[in-house]
Amino acid sequence: YKPGDFAFGDGTTLSIVGTSIANTLNGFRDDFAVNANAYGIQTFFQFSPKVAMSGWVGLTDVRLIDGGDAEIWNYAVTLVFPDLGKEGNLGALIFGAQPTLRSLEVPGSNLENRDFSYHLEASYKFLVSDNISITPGVFWLPSLDQNSDSEDLFIWVVRTTFKF
Repeated sequence: YKPGDFAFGDGTTLSIVGTSIANTLNGFRDDFAVNANAYGIQTFFQFSPKVAMSGWVGLTDVRLIDGGDAEIWNYAVTLVFPDLGKEGNLGALIFGAQPTLRSLEVPGSNLENRDFSYHLEASYKFLVSDNISITPGVFWLPSLDQNSDSEDLFIWVVRTTFKF
């Protein structure tokens, strides 16, 4: 963090977090002093030993001093299924939105009223042994870059975890 920037380090988001539309606010950092306040709330509830739900909502309220205002929202709802299939395995479904620009009140900007950038994920961790687990998963990203006309993106992943 450095004064005048709302991101880490030099104020750029070289490790992009959220949509590129939300990250365009970095372009204003040389023209305006920037103030950002971030708020969030999380919850977790275990319905039974086999089903739990968690979720969160986050808001970053950005003020471009003498330039305008912006709101960046993110949220998710997660359903997890501990011991699905056998003890130690875990199934999960996640629906949410990565940090997404929802409001931009800057003179001359054409970025307001963009689509929400949704995210759907499914994964299943299964234990191979006490020290090794494999977690295949799929991510579905419709409305890429806050544009519902864009092609959907599917990302297939496999994570292998070794515990020593």
